[in-house]
Amino acid sequence: MQNWIKTVVVAVSLALPGVALAQSLESLVNVQGVRENQLVGYSLVVGLDGTGDKNQVKFTNQTITNMLRQFGVQLPNKIDPKVKNVAAVAVSAMLPPMYSRGQTIDVTVSSIGDAKSIRGGTLLLTQLHGADGEVYALAQG
Repeated sequence: MQNWIKTVVVAVSLALPGVALAQSLESLVNVQGVRENQLVGYSLVVGLDGTGDKNQVKFTNQTITNMLRQFGVQLPNKIDPKVKNVAAVAVSAMLPPMYSRGQTIDVTVSSIGDAKSIRGGTLLLTQLHGADGEVYALAQG
């Protein structure tokens, strides 16, 4: 009788479908050093139709002056460039783990001055730095 009960239990166990929980390996494992990296940069958005920073935002003026100086343009000492068509911005991104050279990533561009809007402007070439100070990506457009 006991053999018959064991046989029935085994037969029923094999007949019922088992419940399998499938999970991706990446949700179970955290490999040391493999993670997203936050990137950040500072730049200018140009071509704004009067919605850029006001003259009171001195770091925008200073950035424009420094950029022009790099291109060989010297402004007289007491002249501040008009910045109503320019906005100082912070650019941030997440660099995915195992990225490859040439891969594209999404960036977020945020005004850090008092610009009304940066919509329709063009982001100048921006270096995106990791926490270690190294440049890992460039953003533009």
